[in-house]
Amino acid sequence: MTNSVEKTVEVPLPPVEAFDLFTTQISTWWPSEIHSTSAGDGRPAHSIDIEPYEGGQIIETRHDGQKSPWATITKWSRGKRFTFDWHVGRHPQNATQVDVIFTPSTVGTRVNLTHTEIDQLAIDAITSYGRDQTGWDTVWKDCRASACQKKAA
Repeated sequence: MTNSVEKTVEVPLPPVEAFDLFTTQISTWWPSEIHSTSAGDGRPAHSIDIEPYEGGQIIETRHDGQKSPWATITKWSRGKRFTFDWHVGRHPQNATQVDVIFTPSTVGTRVNLTHTEIDQLAIDAITSYGRDQTGWDTVWKDCRASACQKKAA
């Protein structure tokens, strides 16, 4: 079984702006009405925040005000790379890894996302792999690309 999901998108923003939109402005484009712990209750999250440093977290503030950690940041290089241990809805010891690389391109920035270690989820790996493939399509290609287009306009 393939143990990684890879997505690439070209956006009309310079690398630092693309990076900032993806990270510190995540609440402006992340589809929390369908991809959050609050969505399980039929409600969008109040916010999603990223602590901008290695060791920081990605944290959802749920619709009811409770904090729900999604990930721990393992690499933070503004405008270049953002890597995190992704454990939304799971114990942190069952994290998968997501690596996002920002590279200058003729359009602005090529952003490559690689989500690995999915197979370590054992029985849930096949389900998680399929969900992550389609989930990242929605989040990555639809929502993030649209936000980049709007910001560039």
